[in-house]
Order: sequence, then structure tokens, then C-alpha cells
Amino acid sequence: MKTYEGKIVRLQSTQQMAFERLSNLEMLNAMPKEMLPEQVKDMECDADHISFNVDKFGQISLNIIEREPYKTIKFEANPSPIQMNLWIQLIEKEGNTYMKMTAKADVPFFLNAVIGNKAKEALDKLSDSIAQHL
Repeated sequence: MKTYEGKIVRLQSTQQMAFERLSNLEMLNAMPKEMLPEQVKDMECDADHISFNVDKFGQISLNIIEREPYKTIKFEANPSPIQMNLWIQLIEKEGNTYMKMTAKADVPFFLNAVIGNKAKEALDKLSDSIAQHL
């Protein structure tokens, strides 16, 4: 499994508020379509599950598999073209809330050079978008 780490971003919300919003995927239904990368299509979600199509990659489904109140939300891709886990970490420090996203994926060796930079870029872009709205 290869690990991809997104950048650390500062949120405008408290740690508790950010956790409550991020751990209920149903809230993504209200997200403006402009926030989604143009490659993402047909997004559907409920409280514990999100699925969407990514151009040139296919269907991705993520399920929340663990919530550690106010600190961590863990996801597992199932079904997915590759085995993948994603987690969101929330930390409160000196009155500010910070978020970091990390993904672990079982990427075939020959695709790692192509996917590696794009995975980090996607995590960074998603982190920035969440930071703007939380």
C-alpha cells in the first residue's frame, strides 16, 4: 500500500463542528456542483456512504468504517478498482482547527508514477475546498 498525504489546512470551524459536518456524508448533497472537480460525475451519498464516477478511472464508493469523535473519520473504498483507505484527521491547537487527509492505496507499481502526484494533488485540492467551506 502506498501512502499519499494531503497538506494541512486551517479550518474556520471548531473541531467538534468540523467533525460533525464531515462525519455525515449526507451533508454533501447540499454541496454546490462547482466545488466538485470536473472529472467527478454522478455523486450519490447518504450518512455513511458516497459513490461517484471519475473520468478515466471508474466508479469509486467510500464507506465510513470508523468515527473517533472530534478527531478522526476513516473511510474504505468498496467496491473500487483498487483497494484504498482514506482518513481525515482533525486537530485543535491554540484555538485553531487543522485538518489533514491521508490515503493509502494498493496501486500497481507501473501506475504509481502517474497516480502518485495526482493523488496528492487531489487530496490538496479537496482539503482547500473543505477549508473554504468549514
